[in-house]
Amino acid sequence: MALRLDAALEHAQWAETVGRGGLSGEVQRGSLAEAAEECRGRSVTVIVSGADALLSGARVPGRNRSRALAAIPFALEEGLVEDVGAYHFVCARPDAEGVYPTIVVLRAFMDRLLARLTEVGLQPAAVMSEVQLLPEDDWTVLVDGESALVRLGKTRGFTTELDALPLLLGTARDETDAEPGADVALRFHGDPQMIDGVGGYAVEVQPPGSALEVLAPGLARGLNLLQADYGRATQVKRVLRNYRLSGALAAALLIVVAALGVLEYRQINAENARLQVEIEAVLKRTFPELRRVVNPRAQMGQRLTALRKEQRSSGSFLELLGAASGPIAAQPDLQLNALVYRRGRLELELEARELRNLDTLRQEIAKVRELSASIESAKSDQQKVRGRLRVAPADAS
Repeated sequence: MALRLDAALEHAQWAETVGRGGLSGEVQRGSLAEAAEECRGRSVTVIVSGADALLSGARVPGRNRSRALAAIPFALEEGLVEDVGAYHFVCARPDAEGVYPTIVVLRAFMDRLLARLTEVGLQPAAVMSEVQLLPEDDWTVLVDGESALVRLGKTRGFTTELDALPLLLGTARDETDAEPGADVALRFHGDPQMIDGVGGYAVEVQPPGSALEVLAPGLARGLNLLQADYGRATQVKRVLRNYRLSGALAAALLIVVAALGVLEYRQINAENARLQVEIEAVLKRTFPELRRVVNPRAQMGQRLTALRKEQRSSGSFLELLGAASGPIAAQPDLQLNALVYRRGRLELELEARELRNLDTLRQEIAKVRELSASIESAKSDQQKVRGRLRVAPADAS
């Protein structure tokens, strides 16, 4: 049984599967609770939104899989908003160039998803990202309501609103290494008028059908997110280990209380409290701007790491900002809301009247000899467009 969820985890599409990803019978739609009743007692593969499960790729030297699994999170770190520890990574086998196709998903989302499925009585056999279920060897667009799923080869895929689709496809075409004048083959499930004016593509229009019918053939090769920390065996072991640890701690506590007595127990607590006060005092003397102390050791480590990064990167940040400020100031229809500097790259949060204003700024920044620029995302909000533009040195990989 294939069960596709919406981003809110409240509504679903489902159908029986047959063979290696085919569907048997009509696709049904309804609430998650209704889907759970239909799927109860069957092996279920849950398909989640591509907005929550990013398809990316990491190039890692060597073919040792265990080392690659340890290195992949840090290879993808610069493209992530949170620290790598906040994400769950699942990768496929590397291609001929040593690039590992990887699904990246927030652990908070995985926890919320599994908790929601448990609420309705479902224990899925697999969880997969809908973007990865599109054909992996082609560039494919699947229009689904007011949004579109886009897959650009084996290691790139995303979900976007329809208004931003032409701009993102145009940018993707400009970033390819295809020969000038050569068209990129694009399989399009939807009305091709949606991308009128986007050049550089040879569009193959596919017959209309439900999104689940298009995604179902990919179930045979999709990456199951229920691995590592979210694998069934690992979760069972974690529960048993917690029970053993709790029992051992309880026994140790009873022995200590019996041996030392109430008085000694209070003395130990008093000594611990005194040491904690001293540690906090050292931290506050070192960083007087720190107002709240939660975990002194962790906070000290974070502050020292931030200082080292600031020393290494402050010069590059000012140079990058200075070179990009001219093109930004020359665009009166753009408003800069925020900027973030990380690992030698500058990310700009912008607000524009139209999508083309973002693309114009990208082109102007790219004209600066020492800079390169790319549009990372664009979203229409009422009568404005909010987008994220990444600026990097031209020689950055």
